[in-house]
Amino acid sequence: MRVLITGASGYLGSRLLSKINKKKYSVFGVSLNGKGITKSYNLTSVVSITKMIRRSNPDCIIHCAGFVPTEQSGYKDSKKNMSNEIMTRNLLELTSCPVLYISSMTVYGGSHSGPFNEYLACFPETAYAQSKLDGERIIKGDGRGGFAVRIPGLFGLPRRSGLVHNLLMAAKNKADFYFPDTPILWSGMHVEDAADAILNLLPKINGRFTEVNVGYSGKLSLTTLVDTVNELYRTDIRVELEYPYFEFDLSRYKNLTSAALPNFRDSIEKAGAEIDK
Repeated sequence: MRVLITGASGYLGSRLLSKINKKKYSVFGVSLNGKGITKSYNLTSVVSITKMIRRSNPDCIIHCAGFVPTEQSGYKDSKKNMSNEIMTRNLLELTSCPVLYISSMTVYGGSHSGPFNEYLACFPETAYAQSKLDGERIIKGDGRGGFAVRIPGLFGLPRRSGLVHNLLMAAKNKADFYFPDTPILWSGMHVEDAADAILNLLPKINGRFTEVNVGYSGKLSLTTLVDTVNELYRTDIRVELEYPYFEFDLSRYKNLTSAALPNFRDSIEKAGAEIDK
C-alpha cells in the first residue's frame, strides 16, 4: 500500500513517518519546507498538489498538515485556520483514496460533562476547532473511506514548551509554576503513544469514514496533571482554580484495533525521563 503523509516534518507527522512499517507500506512524506527526508509541496496550491499526487500516487493519505496554534490567540484566528479547510479540499479534489484525518478533541467543545463519544453533537468554541470539524465534514461528505482521529493535546520531546513540559521542569527544578488564569479544558497524550495509536488504525482505513477518539482512559484535567507530577516528583505544586475534566469514550478505537492504550501516569513519567537524557 502506498501511503502519503502530509505534514510529515511536523511534530506528529515526523513520528508517524519514522514509526510506520516501511516493509509493509511504501511511504511518501511531504511538508511545506521539505525538511529532512520529506518532499516540499504547498497544499494550498492546486498546482503543487497535482505534482505531488502524480509523484506519490497514494492508496491512502494520513493528513496531518494544517495550522496548529502555538498560543491562545491562534485558536481564534479565523484567517490562519481557514488554511486547514483549503488544504483538505485540495487533497479531495485531486484524489479518491481513503483519508486518515488528524482532528482534535476541541471539536466537542465544553457543553457536555463526558465521557465524550463520537455520537455526540459537536459545538466547537474556537476557529481552530471549527476548522477541524469542517475538515471532518468535508471528507465525510465526499463519500470516501477513512477516519477522523480526534486526539487531545500532545506532549513529549522534541517539544520543549507547553503545560506538561513546563510543569515537569518546574517540578524538577523546584521552581514556581504559573497556571492559566481561566478554567481551561485540558487533556493530553504523549506524541509517541498518539503515533502508535494512529498507525494501529491504518490497516482498517478502507471502511466508511468514521470518527474515532484516541487518548487515555479516565478523566483528565490540569488538576490531574498536577497531582500526577506531584506524586512522581514528591513536590507540592498547588492548583488554585477548579479545572474541568475531560474524558474520552474509547470504545470505538478498542473495537476497531483490539489494541491496549498506555496510561496517563506512565506517559508523564516517560516525558519526565526524556527531559533528563
